[in-house]
Amino acid sequence: MAYDAVLGKQEFKAATQVIDFSHPPIVQAMKVKANQGELSAGLIVALDANGEVVPYDSAGSSPVNEPVGILVYGIDTSKETVGNVLRHGVAVKASLKVGDNPPTANDLKALEAKGIYVV
Repeated sequence: MAYDAVLGKQEFKAATQVIDFSHPPIVQAMKVKANQGELSAGLIVALDANGEVVPYDSAGSSPVNEPVGILVYGIDTSKETVGNVLRHGVAVKASLKVGDNPPTANDLKALEAKGIYVV
């Protein structure tokens, strides 16, 4: 008699390279607001009024219109509430997002003011 038991399952997705290691990065584990759905790697993030990580919105009101960093790995906020955020260093421009869109020149200037440079 043959058995075909599945004890576990893993999915491997193509990794998004967010950090350019030409300069040592500073990555900080930060509390992420729960139940926002899936947040992807490369998403520019801000802090809400409670100090929790949320997507950056350049047209939003303070404090979500001030970026604090870039999400290094994608997370599902229905399951996780801590994310790794690039707080200082060099990021890969092709990997960055503001919502579903690429960042504008003003978004990149706001990141540079925080010590995050984009190549």
